[in-house]
Amino acid sequence: LWIHRGYVYYIDNREAYPRIRRMKLGSDEVEIVYETGGERPDVYRMMPHGDYLFFQTGNFSSGDYTKVDGGIMAYNINTGKTILVKKGAISSYGIVDNCIYYRENNTAKGYSLIDGTDGFVCELKQARESFGKEYIYSHDMENPIVYVYSYDGKLLGSVEDKKLVWCWFGGDEYLLSDYSPSYGVGGTVIISVDDIIAGKGKWKLLEW
Repeated sequence: LWIHRGYVYYIDNREAYPRIRRMKLGSDEVEIVYETGGERPDVYRMMPHGDYLFFQTGNFSSGDYTKVDGGIMAYNINTGKTILVKKGAISSYGIVDNCIYYRENNTAKGYSLIDGTDGFVCELKQARESFGKEYIYSHDMENPIVYVYSYDGKLLGSVEDKKLVWCWFGGDEYLLSDYSPSYGVGGTVIISVDDIIAGKGKWKLLEW
């Protein structure tokens, strides 16, 4: 669910054919702005940006939901038209300075919304990733190490901790993660991005 420029945009993933709907703030009227089709469709990762609502959609072609034929779409909130922006981009993505950054295999790539050029940014290894406003974050869950990259592909810093099991990322100031209880210190931990870049970052357990 997102609130953007006077409208609430939302998806009900319980539907067999998920739709994107919107309601004007203060109104009870619901408008369908995008409908899925085909076999085993899905629509996910909505992200408003300027006059557009970006989202990903596609059709799953495997029984374990690991393969999907789809990409990134953009709905123009003024004209009501939807276009395919980047076919094949089905993993996490972010939009920074009119460029879509996304994962393709084990690399981060950048697709310009201005001229349509597509280029390599950095390696991501076998990892989870997040695209923030300032940095790219990558969690190598096998080792486990969290990396911080700039959008020009430079590795700015990293922090290793064997107790990490799942990094939730966050904003560009702090990252959140989970510690594995198998090490006797289960719970949610936090770290400063500036400290990671400075080479002195340590995860701290949050007290709820």
